[in-house]
Amino acid sequence: MNKFGPILEVCVDSFAGLMAAKKGGADRIELCSSLSEGGLTPSAGLMQAAAQAGLPCHVMIRPRAGDFNYDPHDIEIMAHDISTARSYNLSGVVFGIEDGAGNLDIKSLGRLMEEASGLDTTLHRVVDVITDRLRAIDMAVELGFDRILTSGGSAVRLLNGILNVSRGNRNKLGKQNSVWMRLQNKQARYGN
Repeated sequence: MNKFGPILEVCVDSFAGLMAAKKGGADRIELCSSLSEGGLTPSAGLMQAAAQAGLPCHVMIRPRAGDFNYDPHDIEIMAHDISTARSYNLSGVVFGIEDGAGNLDIKSLGRLMEEASGLDTTLHRVVDVITDRLRAIDMAVELGFDRILTSGGSAVRLLNGILNVSRGNRNKLGKQNSVWMRLQNKQARYGN
């Protein structure tokens, strides 16, 4: 893994994609299924293949396409999927949940963060649909997320706010935190 420059993380949803990413020099994999649906939880078989690929791998935990408002049954499925990712010794998980009213679902996120203890955690693009994005980022940091993945929202104002929130929470966390933005199919990393 590249420790000093940008990290090349590649989203893949197949074994062929996994092998192409490895051959192409990826530093890390985001493993999912159904990229055309924004990425869903991959099969246990694909998780096992990723575990044998020799690259750090973060697994998408998203039981269905559509919004990020999940019912209690979905949350239990997500917890089980996190456990499956852990059983294959994968490095991290990627998920996001909102409450249907434009806020992060703190209770459900807390439940999944407990299940993900010891794994790297990325708050998935749920922040893009939250009413108060900057508050949501602060809350994500408080919950212990290592990274936040966003499609960027409304440009420079949001980015400046994210950078300020990230800087303000570094001492509180005592560990690395990052904000990832996907803009026009390119990925840029902000923060430490």
